[in-house]
Amino acid sequence: MTEIRNRVALVTGAGRGLGQAIAETLAREGWSVAVHCFHSIDGANETVRRIGMEGGHAAVFQSNLADEDGVSSLMGMVVQEMGPVSCLVNHAFVRMPDMALDATKENWEAHMALNLRATFVLMQNFARALPGGEDGCIINMLDARILRSGASEMTYLLSQRALASLTQDMAQALAPRVRVNGIACAASCVDGVEKDMTDSLRQGLPIHRKTTPEDVCRAVRFLIDSQEVSGQVLSLSGMDSPED
Repeated sequence: MTEIRNRVALVTGAGRGLGQAIAETLAREGWSVAVHCFHSIDGANETVRRIGMEGGHAAVFQSNLADEDGVSSLMGMVVQEMGPVSCLVNHAFVRMPDMALDATKENWEAHMALNLRATFVLMQNFARALPGGEDGCIINMLDARILRSGASEMTYLLSQRALASLTQDMAQALAPRVRVNGIACAASCVDGVEKDMTDSLRQGLPIHRKTTPEDVCRAVRFLIDSQEVSGQVLSLSGMDSPED
């Protein structure tokens, strides 16, 4: 188990769903958690309230990561208020369904700005702000559908596939001090995608079980603790076949 000693973790998109669950899990592990949100300020405040009720420490940071000034300033704000960040979990994303022939410039730019550019800038700023002599960990949350071929949700999944590649590239670039990994989550855990899988869909999975937020949180803890793991994208998809 990684020794925490009041270390700070920044979780983006932590005002709802999976990001909220990850923030609360890290707080239970002893991390001081910077809870980022943009639109979901009420949810972020609720995350902090629940962490506080359990004796943890957390604070809300509201910032528009699709805006260059917003993403560039976030890490500095967290460091100034909470101290150096040792763990970054990039969960914030935007998802606007489109197809190859109806994808718009607006969708393309929105997906690339938040899902790719913002995550890249945060990883840069995380590494730059890491104190000398300390190691850090970055976990990028991905959609497991990047493992399939297909034309649905074209620009969203393109940005997610690019982020998976960036995850591996940054693991090389930031080694040995910073480990960078990804977790590709099943649709049942991706905010904005269907929340309830029918019995028939679940039975179609080889392990007959859908992925839960608790499964993802265990994977986050595993990647934080595993000092030898970097440059990996861990699939939590219930063995959902890329050919399906």
